[in-house]
Formats: sequence, structure tokens, C-alpha cells
Amino acid sequence: MQNPRSLADGGRRVRAAGPRLPLLRRAALYLPLLLLMLGPASSLALQHERSPSQFLLRQYEREHGLPSETVWMARQGPSGYLWLATRRGLVRFDGLNFTVFNAENHPAFANSDVRVIEWTTDGQLWIGTYGGGALRMNGDRFTAVTREDGLASDTVYDIHVADDGTVWFATGSGVSRYRDGEFRSWGKAEGLATDRLFQIAEGGNGVLWFSSLTSGLSVFDGEGFRAVGVDGGLDSPQVLLLHRDADLGIVAGTQPGGLYRLGDDGGIDTLGLGEPLPVQAMLRDDEGTLWLGTYGRGLWRQWADGRRERFPLPGAGLVFDLTEDRDGNLWASTVRGLFRIRDSAFLPFGEAEGVSDAAFVVAVDGGGNVLAGAENAGLFRITADGRSSEPWPMLAGQSVSSLLLRDNGELWVGTFGDGLKRFADSAGGRLIGTVDNLAGRHILAMVERADGSVWIASDGGVDRWQYGAVGPAPLQQAVSGTLVRHFRETRDGTLWLGTNDGLLAWDGESVRRWTRDDGLAGNIVVAMHEDPRGILWIGSRDGGLTRREGETLFAFGAEQGLPQPSVQAILEDSEGGLWLSGGEGLTWADRDSLDAVARGEAAQATARLLRENDGLRSAQFQGGFQPAGAVGPDGRLWLPTNGGVVGFDPGAVLAPAPRLQTYIEAVRVNGEPVALSRPLTLPATLNSLEIDYTAPQLSNAENVRFRYRVGDEGEWQDAGARRTAYFTSMPAGEQVFTVKAKTGAGPFPEPNGDSARLLLHRTPHWFETPWAPVGGALLLALAAGLGYRFLARRARGREQRLEQLVNRRTEELQAALAKVEEISRIDGLTGVANRRYFEERLAATWKMAARAVRPVSVIMLDIDRFKQFNDSLGHQAGDECLRQIAEGLQGGLLRDNDLVARYGGEEFVILLYDADGEGAARVARRIIEQVDALKLRHPESDVSPYVTVSLGCATARAGELEDPYVLVDRADRALYDAKRAGRSQLKVFATSG
Repeated sequence: MQNPRSLADGGRRVRAAGPRLPLLRRAALYLPLLLLMLGPASSLALQHERSPSQFLLRQYEREHGLPSETVWMARQGPSGYLWLATRRGLVRFDGLNFTVFNAENHPAFANSDVRVIEWTTDGQLWIGTYGGGALRMNGDRFTAVTREDGLASDTVYDIHVADDGTVWFATGSGVSRYRDGEFRSWGKAEGLATDRLFQIAEGGNGVLWFSSLTSGLSVFDGEGFRAVGVDGGLDSPQVLLLHRDADLGIVAGTQPGGLYRLGDDGGIDTLGLGEPLPVQAMLRDDEGTLWLGTYGRGLWRQWADGRRERFPLPGAGLVFDLTEDRDGNLWASTVRGLFRIRDSAFLPFGEAEGVSDAAFVVAVDGGGNVLAGAENAGLFRITADGRSSEPWPMLAGQSVSSLLLRDNGELWVGTFGDGLKRFADSAGGRLIGTVDNLAGRHILAMVERADGSVWIASDGGVDRWQYGAVGPAPLQQAVSGTLVRHFRETRDGTLWLGTNDGLLAWDGESVRRWTRDDGLAGNIVVAMHEDPRGILWIGSRDGGLTRREGETLFAFGAEQGLPQPSVQAILEDSEGGLWLSGGEGLTWADRDSLDAVARGEAAQATARLLRENDGLRSAQFQGGFQPAGAVGPDGRLWLPTNGGVVGFDPGAVLAPAPRLQTYIEAVRVNGEPVALSRPLTLPATLNSLEIDYTAPQLSNAENVRFRYRVGDEGEWQDAGARRTAYFTSMPAGEQVFTVKAKTGAGPFPEPNGDSARLLLHRTPHWFETPWAPVGGALLLALAAGLGYRFLARRARGREQRLEQLVNRRTEELQAALAKVEEISRIDGLTGVANRRYFEERLAATWKMAARAVRPVSVIMLDIDRFKQFNDSLGHQAGDECLRQIAEGLQGGLLRDNDLVARYGGEEFVILLYDADGEGAARVARRIIEQVDALKLRHPESDVSPYVTVSLGCATARAGELEDPYVLVDRADRALYDAKRAGRSQLKVFATSG
């Protein structure tokens, strides 16, 4: 059967990632850069024994910024960017934004279908296109190389930089070699198996192999070419894979699934790697696991012991290329876009791994085995090595709400509605029986005290089990009318009870109570922890964290640096750090810094909030039942979430973040892009300067934060996640713009070559030049020489005229400045506010809301399938569509103090002051109705025959969040949910209760 790639499609990019240079040469070339980029990070390799569902999988498609969903290959460049060869151009990816280089924006591209990218040892990037020849990228300049320059064909399928620096090209009309500025080409007449070659691989002693899709292989020994086909040992002339593996050497793979080792002497040996697969991409990761991308059968991974498993990529049966970046992320280039397979310090166990997502409680036995109780799903056991999990059949379908591992090895399981059960051990042992005569059937918490008694909290009160009998606890009257959710016995023998109405302490004779009025952070106490010093830490679902030392209580909230308002579990690691789970994420807090705040020695504690961007499957943790967290014998921490239970090594989570190298990508002066030069000359009439910058981070770019300043002694401006600096003026002369980046907690690193600097020179006005006062003094002296009387007579007239002139010029200048200010705040196409003005109003509104304690809402709006609208009806129709929607947004839908702004492209943002979630949702629904009423025809939409919009909404009070841009991010995430759910709808960002 004819492979469809060889005709209509012209042959796709199939070469997998592999070392182009010998290992030592590559290490010498990139070692300084690697050290700079990676810093003191922990292990970067994928943990190969994890199941596919336990990796973080991210798919990038056109809606994320790719120009085409057909991605032929990806490579990380020396500067840390990921570079992509796609059907519609060369793409540079910094982890967040895609920058496209193609025929539409660079005249050197004769064709935008980029099939291959390859770096030379001196940092130049070679690009091969399908029909447009090759290009060389040096800095930000492209130079085209075509048949007119000696290239065998303008269709380039592969480029290889040999060990000696020679550049080889596999083309549609033979092989070309570029050496010392000259091309030499070979074809079938010189011994090649065919003129149409697709891949190149280099073995030892300079031996080169070339593959084809119709005629097998060709080998070059330095003197000449020789064809190797079915007669030479291949099972098919259709070769899909040609790859250099560190262990296997040169590997060739055929369409029927044969895999062969190619020797430096031109020989072929069959490789027995398991079931035949049509492999067209191969990668051996840092753990030694083989990843296999296939033609039509998706992605597979194979371990050294021969085990093989398919790794699901949604809809991506054709995997063209595999590569691993310096952070250990695996990238798969496919027909359905780009996939990132990312490891995480967090190990999740949910429904995909055989454990329920609705986990309530978690405990760890002495052998390191994890027990997870779930709602309506019973109890699950995860083995200590984290490789497998299994349910307990005897508890199937029940809601497990509390666990207790007793000192004698027994396991007690409390349920929600079916009482309390005793098991012989934690390994699925026999059922001993039930604990009867309890005050309630809903078990919330249990504790085994030092005297061997077990205290049990249920919906009916607190019972005490001792010597095989159950009776009401001595403090039963004190807990009447409330729910006890947590027990903690401290080393002094005091039993502490967390309730819905505060904190109780039982000393064996009497009960004391503390509430918010007594200094607790909140009244719903669901977690407690006694640290080795005897200090008690108390977590409240409705307030935060409380520290009790002696008789002194100190409450921590947002003002003291606690990043979320609820604490549902408190665990301590071996280094003294506290881990606090909550409804918005997982908080790590430095215990010493908490002590310092409590003692008045510091204003804020050192803390960090971890969420999905940090590798969590779900950032919504469960609490209110005991135990809501556990520490294993190996120091690993386990917590329940609404996506199952998650375990992690605290040291791996807190591994130092790598230092990031920042780059300046683009500059706009008075709204127009300018070429980057050093120094960058700015006009005297400067009224708008925008500088785009970035820091490539391919693992969690959403967490990157920036700061910049002008002048070596200037004040640093925190930009948050914003990647553009805005200026409306600049002093005359030379100034240095500096920007730097960080990820993770802690301060920004001191500049050490990883900051980006741009020298700016603003041309002075004539009155700012050094000779202006000198010239004035000479004129005065000359005038004085003409005589005092003449000067005095003329001076009065000159003074009057000068005053009139100054007044007129001042009025003109004020009018011009007012006009510039107005223009700088308005989007020229739609007439609504621009993004710069929105950010100014957002900051002002946030401060005003904080003073008035009022809510602020943000609505993000995106026009559905707007690119297809432009492609089918043209950009003029697209501009008119944007104008009509902008007019509709301003036409009576909003209040006077509300703001609508164009956020970028087809995105709008609406800022609502003193609008709660319900009010903002009503405004959003009116917007959807208004846009539907416009009846703007959309012939290419798969949503509706008319133009529709998707909206995301988020609401917060200023005191709830540290940064108003978090509110914008939430609205943007809700917008993404609306688009993912089918578009033409509203999604509201949901926060924990």
C-alpha cells in the first residue's frame, strides 16, 4: 500500500530526537548554558514507573496560539526556548506564548511549511521548508538558501550538522552538503537508493545513513553512496525511523514494524524490541526508558526489562517527533498539536489509578502503606512503593469518614451512616466486629489516648471506648449542640477537641473553651498539631491558623502572610516546615518565620501557596474529618483532595527553583514596532514606549514573575506575571532598562548575568542640549553691547511678545498632551479603553474596593472562532465585528463606573466595581444576549451560524487576594472552561466555601 505521506502530503517530518554531536562535544558546548538555566534544581528525569495518568499532560493547539495543529518537530534551543517546526511556520515558545515566523511576517520565507530545525555549533539555526528551500537564522535575521544557491531541491525534509561541522540536507531531489560556504549535491545517479530522502543519521567514523519512504536506506562511507534495501535485510523499503540512540547506535524502523541496528560498516542487525510497531520517533529519556512515537498507533514507552505500555495522547495517533527538554519534560509533536508530558513532585491516586476521587481521610501504616477513605466508595489501600492500589471489598459503597491505626496494629474504620468497624490490621485483615452503643452513626473523628482508651466523635456526641465497653465521654455535656471534628492529645495529657464552635481542652476534670473572641483565627476548628517544642497549631476552616504557646494565642491571616483563609490539615516535615491544606491549595509555611511574626519580630511569615500550576492534579483539599492528612515513615506527606489522595516528598516540592534567563523580545515606540538595536535610539517626541520581555520556562511558565527598573539606581517595579513594560516618557540621554524574572517563593535573585538589559538613548529637545544656555548668554552679551537705551526700549516689546508666544505654546502643548493622554488610553479600532488603561483602572479600583470593603468583579470575553471568521470573511469584516461588539458592550449594558476594554485580539475585559458574583453573572448574560441580537453572520463557526462569545467571570474582595491580577487570572481560567465546555456560554470561577 502506498504511504500517503509520500505523495499528496510530500513526506512528513519523522526524525526523533537524538544526539547530533558526540556526548562530550555537546556537553562542552552547552554546559555553561545548562548550569545557568537549571540552577540548583532537583532530579529532572521523568519517573518512569508512574502510570500515564499520574503525569501532567498538556495539549497545545491553535486556540493556544499555534499557527497549525500539525507540528512536525520540537527542539529546545540554547537560550531555553522551545522551537517548533509546523505546517504554517517556525514557532518560538517560551512556555506561555507562541511567536510565529513565517511568510506572513518575514519576507525571507518563500514557504511557511517548516519541516525541520537544526542548530550549528556556533548558534545558528537552520530551517528546512517544504518548497521554500532552507533558511539560516542568525540573531533575528533570516537568510534564504534555495536551488539557485546550489541546494539540490527547495523541498527539504531533514538537516543534519555532522561532527565536523558540515551541514547535510535530505531533499526531494537528492542529498546536498554545505561546507566552507559551498554546496555539493548527489542523486540516484551517484549511488543513492532514490532521489527523495527523508532522514539523516550519523554513526561512527563519519558514516552517514539516509532513509526513504520507497527505496530503503542509503549509506555514505566518506567516499561514495551505497543502497541498502530488502535484499540487504530490511523487511520493507518504507523506512519510517532513522535515529541515533545512545545505547543502540543507529536504529532504523520500517512501516511493518521492523527495527534494525545499523553498523558503521554498513551492516544491518535485527533488534528484538517486542511487538512490531510502525515507529517513526524514538527517544531514550534520562531514566533510560524508551519512548516510541508511531505512525497511526500513538505513543508508547518501553522499559529495560521489555515491558511496553501505550501512553494515551487524546486523538494523536500520528506522533512525528519526540524530544526531552532540560527540565525533564517530554514533548510529542503530533497531528493534533503539541503535547507536554511533565513529571511532578506530587504523586496522585484518584479514579484513574483505581482510587476514588472523593477522598475524605488518609492514614499511613508503619510499613508505609496508605489507606484512603472515600465518599460512597469505601476504603482503598496504596502499596508503600506507590505502584498499585486496591479497594477493600468489605467496605464497597460505604462512605469512610474516619480512620484510626491503633498501637496494637488494629485498624478502626468510621463510616458516615454505618457506624464504626474494627479490623485486625491495615492489610485487608479480617473484620473483628463493630463498635456498638455509640451516640451516633456518622463517625467524624477518633483518637487513641495514652491510657489505651479510644475517644470517638459522631453526630450524636463523644463516646469513650475502654476495656471493650462504650460509654459517653465525661465531657459529653460540654459538646452538646455542636460537632467535634478533631482530637489531639498533647504530651502533657490534655485532650484537645476541635468543634464547629471553637476549641475545647479537657484536662481530666474540667473543660475550657476558646473562640474567635478569645483570639482564635476561626470558630470551625478542624485540625491541630503539636510540634516538638510543645507549641500547638490550630487550623480553622473559616479563619486560618492559630498558634498557642503557653496561654498565648496568635492568629495568622492574610495580613500575616498566610495565603489562603482556611486550614483543613496541618502536617510538619522533617525540616520543621508546616504544610497546611485548604480549599484553594496547599500552603507551605516556614515555622521559624511564623514564630517571628507571633513574637512581633516580623510583619509577615514566609509562606507559599501551591496549586495546579505547581504540579497538583487538584488544589481543592478535603477536610473536616479525621485524619485529613498523614506523614509516612519515609517522610512523605499524604493528603485527600477532590481528585483523590496525593503524596509528596517535601524536599522535592521545595527544591530550589532554577534561575531564569530573561530576554527582551520586542519594542514599540509611539505604538510602532522598531528593530532592536544597542543602544535603542528614542525620538525627542516620545510619548509611548512598550518593551516586551520574557523568561523561557517550559514547566510552569504561569508562575514566572517579573520586575524591572530604569537606571542602575532606579526603583524596581514589580510587574507580576505581566510581560510588557509601559512608559509614557523617558529622560533625555542614556538610560538602562533592566528586567529580571523568578519562579517560586522567595525574593528575586540578585542580577548575575541572567537579567536582560537594554540601553536606551532618548534624543533631547533643542532646549535640553548643553549649548542652549551658552547660546542664550552670548545673545545677551551682544544685546548689551548695542546699548542700554536700545535694549531697554526694545525689551518691553520683546517681553510682551515672548509672553504671548509662551502662553500660546503652553496652551498648544497642554492640548497636545491631553490629546496624547486620551489616545494612549483608547483602542484605536474599537473606541473602548485599551489594555494599559484597564490595568491602571484595575489598580485604582482594587485600592478603592479595599478601603470601602466592596467586591470587585472581572469578566473576560472572547469571540468564538474569530480566526475562522477572519479567514472566511476577511480582516475588514473582522474589524467591523470587533467594533460592533464593542459598541454593544458600551451601549447601556454597564454602569457609569464600569469599564470595558480591549484586552488583545478578539478578547475584551469588563471591570465591575461593587458588583458581587450574582450581579456580574447577570451582566455577563446580558452581554451574551446583546451579541446574539447583533446577528453577525459567521459561516465557519461550529457553534452557531452567527457570531457568539464565551465569557469567564470571577469576583473577590480586595482583602481576599494579594494581587488584583489573580482575579484577572481567575476570570481567564473561567473563560478557558467556557471554551472547553463548548463555547457560547458563561463560566464563573468557583472558590471553596
